[in-house]
Amino acid sequence: MSNSALPVWPIDALESIGLLYRDLQDIEVYVEDEDSEAIYRELLSRASNNSVKIHKLFCLDGRHNVVTMCEKYDDESPALFIIDGDLDLVLGEKEKSIPRLFQHNLYCMENYLFCKDAAIELLIESSGKILTDAAATLIDWDAFINSIKSDLENLFITFGTSRKLTPSEKTVAHSFYSICKKGEKKSQPRICSMKVDKLITDIESKIIKEFDVETLESVKTPIKERVFTSTNSLSYVSGKDFLIPALYFHLKDKGLTPSITMDSFKFRLARHCEKSPLEALANAMQITAKGEIYNAA
Repeated sequence: MSNSALPVWPIDALESIGLLYRDLQDIEVYVEDEDSEAIYRELLSRASNNSVKIHKLFCLDGRHNVVTMCEKYDDESPALFIIDGDLDLVLGEKEKSIPRLFQHNLYCMENYLFCKDAAIELLIESSGKILTDAAATLIDWDAFINSIKSDLENLFITFGTSRKLTPSEKTVAHSFYSICKKGEKKSQPRICSMKVDKLITDIESKIIKEFDVETLESVKTPIKERVFTSTNSLSYVSGKDFLIPALYFHLKDKGLTPSITMDSFKFRLARHCEKSPLEALANAMQITAKGEIYNAA
């Protein structure tokens, strides 16, 4: 485990460990993933405008553990349990409603970081010379989005279809690099449409082999409609595994500090990303901090 990662406590020890921090924070927050604590705390602090004090986050090492502990939680101390949207979002499904359980309405926490304004700020900080308008022109956000949007939409439509029909098959576990062409010389990896199409074909062939074309289309069609009619279709795409790596390499091509690590990159995005997508999370935190029990609508 890296030094920046959240500590993963044994589930049966968390109740006792939580007691140690209750005088230091307004609420206890339990999350899925072992990830950067700094990023989580930055986003949660910004979501609440620093009005909800959080000293320590607890990682339960997976969604199942978060949901299970949330179901069993009966302590009076304010607590919020946070899970990702995941492929539930693509399928139009949600985790069952449980008191204190908050499910992101984006694919995952990192989707909040995928933000034009944050990208511009990072380029300005890296340069120390260019102004906002120049940075925005250099990034050319619309062109960047257009270069990745169709491929990633179609890929996650296929991932959702596979999750529904062949759940044991590999989907999001396919890495960003598996669908990229390697950059020439100093250029960075870019999504390759041919590789995306091949991966989609391979996944759909397995579905058709187990079922048939009609079954494939009957599941895929409503997913396509959901994604393509959304005002933010990339919210259905994993920020952690695809969007943030794509942005990272795009900005490196535009002058981002070469030595910046992915962890540092994500933390800096967390400091500058737009706050409006965090409103639902902020509301859940505020309700919990008042001593009330959050319940998803």
